[in-house]
Amino acid sequence: MLQQHMAKMNRIRAKGAADRAAITSRSNDEVNQIINDGYKRRQAIKDGTDRRVIDTIREVERYNDAGYGHQVELPASYNHVYADGTGGYVLSNDANYNPNTDPGTNARSWSVLQPAP
Repeated sequence: MLQQHMAKMNRIRAKGAADRAAITSRSNDEVNQIINDGYKRRQAIKDGTDRRVIDTIREVERYNDAGYGHQVELPASYNHVYADGTGGYVLSNDANYNPNTDPGTNARSWSVLQPAP
């Protein structure tokens, strides 16, 4: 009976040790994931900041051109940017100018582009 009791206690100890090891392993995985996610977020912020600094040095602004399907880089010295969806752009600093009413823009349909975030 003593041997059975000792065997049962050994099984309980072994199960406890295995359970603690599993909990420790899961906790370590979660901590590593938190550290890795934080690193990725910090790098993404740094990459974005670096991109904006480089764009400023190069004097370009990035725009999302939905009609063209990707980002485009255009001179940063203009306040108003229009796209025709086929790769054509009109850049202006005149707030009253609208290429849709200008007969010199080949009667295309122009949409306003906003700078990419």
